[in-house]
Amino acid sequence: MERRLGIRTGESIVIEYELAGLGSRFLAMFSDLVIQIVVTVLATILLITLSAIFRLSFGELGRATVLAVLSIFIFMVFFGYFIIFETMWNGTTPGKRMLGIRVVRDGGYPVDFMSAVIRNAIRPLEFALGFYTVSAIVALISPQNKRLGDFAAGTIVVRG
Repeated sequence: MERRLGIRTGESIVIEYELAGLGSRFLAMFSDLVIQIVVTVLATILLITLSAIFRLSFGELGRATVLAVLSIFIFMVFFGYFIIFETMWNGTTPGKRMLGIRVVRDGGYPVDFMSAVIRNAIRPLEFALGFYTVSAIVALISPQNKRLGDFAAGTIVVRG
């Protein structure tokens, strides 16, 4: 079922958006998750190799340093990925871009850094609630297809 949203600008011009459906949102998130896993696995292989080299060169301190860098990198891949891409790529991530959807603020304005931080700070909670099951139900019930993070940040996901 196609849902549309009209937003009236200050000049009394109505801008109409087609809201992204649950299917395209899920496929975008799944695509992004695959990218995150591939990047993490490749980085882990590289850093474990470096860890062995650094251990030979610098002892346990070198190995511990490389493992600390790996931990920070993995944290950034899973918690910074959406925030960085949505802020720098006009509301899209690689997965959203592949499916032709993007995040905008409720008034139709481009997503800003704080909106991206807020909507994605809720993501671990949504994941913990049955791999986004509660958010999927909320999006189906919401007239604007909003998940919990969208409600918290005042954002919507649209086509285009």
